[in-house]
Formats: sequence, C-alpha cells, structure tokens
Amino acid sequence: MSINKVKPWRQCVIVWALVSVLFAQQQAYANPVLALAPVFEGVINRVVGKAIVMNLSERGVIYAANDAAFARTMTLVGQAANDATWASAAVTTVAAVAGAPVWLSTALGVGAIAAVGAIAWGAYQLTQNSDVSTLPNGSPSPKSLTLTPTTSTPPPQPIGNGSWSSYTSPLCNPAITTTCGMNAQLPNSLPYYTQGYPNSGTVIGCVSALDCVTQRAAAEAHFQSSAVINLNYAIAPNPVSPCLAEPCSYRITVTWDPLPGSTVSGEVIDVYPTTNSSYVPSPTTRTGTLNDIAGAITPDMLNQPLPDALLAQIANRLWQIAASNPGYNGLPYSATNPITANDISSIRSQNPDITPKWNDLVNTTPSAPSYPTVPISPDPIPVTPTNPSPVPNPNPSPVPNPSNNTQVNLGPDPGIGQPALEAIPSASDILKPLLDLFPDLRNFSMPGHSGECPRPTFDVFGKSIQMNSQCDLAEQNRAVIFSIMTVTWLVIALFIVLSA
Repeated sequence: MSINKVKPWRQCVIVWALVSVLFAQQQAYANPVLALAPVFEGVINRVVGKAIVMNLSERGVIYAANDAAFARTMTLVGQAANDATWASAAVTTVAAVAGAPVWLSTALGVGAIAAVGAIAWGAYQLTQNSDVSTLPNGSPSPKSLTLTPTTSTPPPQPIGNGSWSSYTSPLCNPAITTTCGMNAQLPNSLPYYTQGYPNSGTVIGCVSALDCVTQRAAAEAHFQSSAVINLNYAIAPNPVSPCLAEPCSYRITVTWDPLPGSTVSGEVIDVYPTTNSSYVPSPTTRTGTLNDIAGAITPDMLNQPLPDALLAQIANRLWQIAASNPGYNGLPYSATNPITANDISSIRSQNPDITPKWNDLVNTTPSAPSYPTVPISPDPIPVTPTNPSPVPNPNPSPVPNPSNNTQVNLGPDPGIGQPALEAIPSASDILKPLLDLFPDLRNFSMPGHSGECPRPTFDVFGKSIQMNSQCDLAEQNRAVIFSIMTVTWLVIALFIVLSA
C-alpha cells in the first residue's frame, strides 16, 4: 500500500500556511513595552507643572508667570525627578525600556506607587514590592513589580480526541469566500490556529501545536471517511521542519483502502500552526521587572488613563522632595494643602489635550535626550531646548588680572617659636604597662610537696594484715596522677590569685 505525494492544491495550502506563520510571527507577542524604544512625550511633565500651578492658585500664593521664583520651582522639581529616576540601581533595573529609565522609574524612586498601594490596571492590580532598605529620599527601595489578576479566569483547555473547532480565518476575505461570516471570530484566548478543512474559509483554534494537529486530524478523518473505507491516521513531528520552539510543526499520515478503480491509498498533511496575533494570555500573577511583566500588558491597557491618585502622588512627592533639599529657593510647598486627585481630575477636564495614559508612564522617558534634567512646565515642552537670547557672556570684560604685584601685609612678626615635640617613648616604655600586670602572678612558683602512701595495718584472727595494694596501684600510675593533680593545683591557684 503506497501513499501518494501531496496534491498540488494542498501544496498551495501549505505555502499559504507558511506565509501566515511568517506574517503572524511579526505580530505575535509584539509587546508594545518591549518593541518600542522609550520616547519623550512630555505629557506627565506638563501635568506635574499644571498641578503645581493649580495648587499655588488654590493656596493664594501670588507670583508672576515670568517670576524667577516660579522658574526656579519648576527647575528644582525637575532636578528632584531626575535624582529619583537615577536614585538607585534597583529603580533603574526594575523600570527600564531598552536600557533607559521611564516615568515609572521616577514614580518608584519617589515611592508614589507604594504610597497609592494596589493600582487597578486592566484585569490586574499593580503593586510595588519593597524590602526593608530605603532610598536616599527615605522612600522604600523597590525590589520588583507585581501584576495580580483581579478575577480568576481558567485558561482554555485542549479539545478532546475526535472533535475540532471552526472559526473564521483572520485572513479570510468576504469578497472572495462567502463563508467568512458563517463562523465565529477566533477568540483572543487561543494562542494558535491552523488551517481548517481545505476551501472552507475556516481555521481551527488551539491552545498548543499538538492540540492544533489533533483537531486537524479529527476533522480530516471525518470528512474523508464519507468517501473511503478503513481510514486510519497517525500523528508525528514533522521531519522536514524540526521543532525549535512553539508552535511546532506536525505531520499527519492518513491511510485508507483504495476504492474500486483507484490507486489512491492515503495522503500526507503537514500542519504548521500559526500564532494568533490578537492573543491575550489568561491573567496570571507576574512578578519582576517591567520587562518580566510586559507579557501581560496589552495595547488596551496602555491606552487606559493613568489614575489621578498616582499622578497626584508623583507631583506631590517631587515638589516635597525638592522643597526639602538644602538651599531650596523656589515657591513654598504646603504639606497641609497637598496636590490631590481632584486637582488632577480638574486638569484633565480643563485641558483635553493633556491625557496621561499608562503608555506615558511605562514607555516614555522623563526627559528628552537633549535635556540634562527632567523639564517640568505647565506649557508644551519642546523636544529641543531653546538657547536664551542674548547668550550670557562667560568671559566678562574687563577680565580681572590676578598676576599683579600687590602684596598682602600680614602685620608684625608675633615671635612665636617653633613647636616642641615630646620625647619618643622606647620599646621598653611602651611594653612596661603590660609587663607590670599581675606582679603576684609573675612571682608565683609551685611549692614543693612530698608525701607517702598510707599503708594501714589491722589484726584479724590473731594475725596482722597490712593493706598496700592501693599504694602499688598509685605507684604504677604515678606519672598520670602527677600530671592531673599538677594541672588541678595550677587552676585552683590561678583562681585564688585572680580573686585577690
């Protein structure tokens, strides 16, 4: 029994599947946090600036728009943001994109996320895990970030043997195939799909490559069994395309008894699962750096507005840190009248063009490459800073000439003699205090003693008996007993001398 080669129309299907794989791999898991380099948008910078302006107005602090104190306030708050961004290696390691810190680094550096607590973000809550150490500004040192699902959604399971699914192909063109609208859309909970029964305009949705090929084999057996007899199939890894990473490729070998007048006894189907570009993983707890949790961040999550409470904490803590630094000469910060979430909400309503989103927090640098510090301003911030005009002259004229012949008169000689040095002590002088310690102990000597083993004698039944066995035994072990008693005597004598 032989198996024919793949039919021409099936070759077209395989080519289409390969193209689909390449196309989908360009989109699959194209996480926006990891794919984009950090850019400067200046949205959060403006919100912080406007929040300070609104707070000053509510408190009745009078200043002019071109007031030097106001400009110093914006500059010093920007310096505080820059310091917080680079406060420690822990901050820049936890929150960085393409090696550069983003506004999330600043929020961690000032402890804004820790102050807000669990922050709702999509189907998750974002929290900052801190250890017992603190940053220079007193806020907890961030150790990692955690995304915790707000609801428990079990992931999809493989379809059992003998069953298959049918969804509209993401590449189906209704103008060409009328069956596009006859099936449900491919769910974003399924990470892969593969070609359904040929010419049906459908795909099979699956949770793994093995699930894909199992469903495809079941579908093939169902449709072919109506025209042939004794159909069997076997599934094996594709020998032409070894598996290096999911989704793997598989081969289905289908056999049947030839029909009368036919020599066709089977077929070979290579299944190349395609990654679902709209796949959204089931929410699971993720802990680590921004790159570690990025797999759970979706475009919809990035487009959600930042919580007003978080923005208020960022603005408050930056201004508070700047005002607490020595030499602060900006406008005063009030701990009793801080920036509130209601202030941020008012700024949003009054400035529709300023809508900070999560993307501005996790994928935007606090400053442009041309800025040495973080620019803070209620007005739009240009990417390239403008040079002040006229340019200050760093070389004033006339230039002071330090090379003149003017001599400084130090006054009359006070007649103070040369300082005298103390005599250098000798080695014996240095060691004398130690050598003089415990004079009694230094003069101690072991007294001489002598003794004789007692040999008692007694009369029994008219005979005189002398006991000398113990003396013989002691004499035989004289050296051992002498050593033990010598040490015992020395220890007792030492305690007596030291306690005197």
